Amino acid sequence: MRRRGGAGAHGLWTSGDGRLSREAWRWWLRFLLWSAVLFPLSWLGLDAWHRTLAPVVTGLLYALGFPFEVRSFELLGPYEIAFFLAMVLATRSASRAERWRAALIGVAGLVVVEIGIATLAIVVMLRESTGHPFPPAIVALRDGIAASYPWVVAPGAWIALLGQVLASRPRERSPGLR
Repeated sequence: MRRRGGAGAHGLWTSGDGRLSREAWRWWLRFLLWSAVLFPLSWLGLDAWHRTLAPVVTGLLYALGFPFEVRSFELLGPYEIAFFLAMVLATRSASRAERWRAALIGVAGLVVVEIGIATLAIVVMLRESTGHPFPPAIVALRDGIAASYPWVVAPGAWIALLGQVLASRPRERSPGLR
């Protein structure tokens, strides 16, 4: 007997025969459309984003004993937030209130992650420049986080904030699979 759909997250995305369900295709289309709107806005605001967060990172560095002024830094924060918001806005199976809640909590969380990652990266670089480097594992952690966090943190936040809602919803089946 062939299973149709499946349980949990896999069943949300497949039609039972391994192909994407109609709703999954719609989600991807909405995601791409929202991304097309949000990513150019992120690019336009990138410099302002870095200049706005720089004083916060500077304050954290001073609190950690590193008297170093940050004027700007290069991280992908606005793109990560755009990626997350495009995922949230594409998720029509969650109610409007659930999406708003996820968007507000997720954006705040992603800003905190951005500040933390910027601070960690600068602390590691400052320690390295003074001849007191961190162990190689910490440097590797910094490099790995900096390279992958936008593509891991945004979907992770989406799953954390809307995953339970999506998994608990009855899945829409296409008419041909009943």
